[in-house]
Amino acid sequence: MNLALRISGLALIGLIALGGPRAWADLPRIVVPSVAVTYSNSGLVFSASNYNLLEISFEMDSEDRVELKVDEGELSLAQTEGLVFERGDGAADGLMPFSGLTSSVNQALDGLVYDPPAGFAGAAHIRLRVIGETALEETWRVSINGIIDPEAACQALLSGVDAINSGVQPGRMISYGPLLENSAYSHPCPPPLPAWI
Repeated sequence: MNLALRISGLALIGLIALGGPRAWADLPRIVVPSVAVTYSNSGLVFSASNYNLLEISFEMDSEDRVELKVDEGELSLAQTEGLVFERGDGAADGLMPFSGLTSSVNQALDGLVYDPPAGFAGAAHIRLRVIGETALEETWRVSINGIIDPEAACQALLSGVDAINSGVQPGRMISYGPLLENSAYSHPCPPPLPAWI
């Protein structure tokens, strides 16, 4: 029977002291990315080539099953050969419980695609769970950044503003707005708005 543990820093020190560094490597675990970011209307691929691979690091028993779940959006496995699905088919699913050999599961996870809902910006949480003799789960967050129209954002920020002044004048004047045509920088806001600093 496999024993799975979540290990704190102190327990890890004790484990290494008792069994050496190899003891940590031999523990059953699920490997998930520490950071995952995409943009609205843009999928995210989890794979070895993208350095964000998902992996089950131990041989699962024949009775074990895997469950992938996302709270916002859909998941699609890279391939489904050797997998038996209880629900879903491995393509564009929010929840997919399935079983298979560890090698087949890891091949399916190498290239997993996350697709956020259309127009969605915010956070999604993906959970990878092994249910059976070895019970483990990991959840990670995917940040979905919205795409901002810089001109619309500028107009919204400056709506109703006719001047920006500091309490001391004359000072140095700065201008919010387009820069000269020959400038290396550009600014999306139309007409310049002077401000004294």
